[in-house]
Parts: sequence; structure tokens; C-alpha cells
Amino acid sequence: DKINNSAYLVKNYEYENTQHKNSDFELITDAIVNRNVLSFVYKGTQRTANPYKLINKHGIWYLLADECGTLKNFGFSKILNPQVNNASFAPNQEFLETIKKNELGWLSQNSIEVTLKIEHEATQYFLRRKLLPNQQIIEQTSEYLLLSTKASYEEEILGTVQYWIPHISIVSPPHLQEKLNGILQEYLKTHDR
Repeated sequence: DKINNSAYLVKNYEYENTQHKNSDFELITDAIVNRNVLSFVYKGTQRTANPYKLINKHGIWYLLADECGTLKNFGFSKILNPQVNNASFAPNQEFLETIKKNELGWLSQNSIEVTLKIEHEATQYFLRRKLLPNQQIIEQTSEYLLLSTKASYEEEILGTVQYWIPHISIVSPPHLQEKLNGILQEYLKTHDR
């Protein structure tokens, strides 16, 4: 009701406007529900895939589909000319289990185990709620919090870590911290005026 609603302000992500692609959205939804093979053009390449889910991540829609035996995420707005094939598919039970239990930001069959050190100034945010997929506390002191998490892609974890700089660092795998250092050095070189 209006009186109670006036007590709340929910701030959310802006959502991708997909209104111009409503018919494509419905077509893909029907293909998922009916387990029909889907053909479409993606980044200039003709694709054929078994569609499993439409996923909204941070306000952007993605199609999770099995292409040639690999689960992949396709940006919905980049999918062109989707067509439902007459062929149907039997869902891969292993994929269904992965989808059901997966807490990764992106769904993938391969994940990277990452250990992060969060300085005291930011620990409260990570303790209040899980800000990282599969977040597990390894150690907690008055000075820092050591967490483990999983990511599907290096860029997924690098983006999160960049958001929390300077209060976070990558403990393992070490090559990820090195990659982050390179990104930051390049940024400073390019934007230092």
C-alpha cells in the first residue's frame, strides 16, 4: 500500500532495455521450455546451441546454452536472428546439476579457486553478506579477512577486486595479482597527467 511503500527506497541496477527484442526473448524462452535446439548469429558467427536458461546479471540478460558440449554465456542483446530448429535435445544431467548448484557469477564448467585478503576497513561488507560467489572465510583477524571464492573467468574476479581497491589483494593464484598489477600500471601510465 502507498503508506507503507513510502517507507522504502530500493536502489537497483538499471536494466538493459530489451523491449525492441521482446519477440526474440519469447522465442528463446519457448525454445528453453520445449527443449528445442536454437540457431542464431552471435558476433558475426552462425551458432547452434541447446538453450538452458536466460539469466539476468547486473541488469543485463544472457543466454546460457550448451554449444558443442560446453556451457557458454551469450549476451542476449548480441544474439541476432534466433530461430528454433525442429530438432529437440535431451538436457545434459551434469549441466542441469551445475546450473542448479552453481553460485558462480557466470556459469562455466571450469572455475578458478581464488584466495583474497580483505583489509580491516572493508571486512564488514564481506561479513554482512556474500559479495563473492561461493565465498568462504578462511581466517579472520582484527586486521584482515582471508576469503576463498570461485570465479568462472579471470576477468570476473579482477573486476570485483578492482572495485574494492585499495582494501583487497589477491593471495592466490599469484599470477592473478600480477595481472592486476599490470592492469593498474597500464591505467596509471595512460591516465597520469
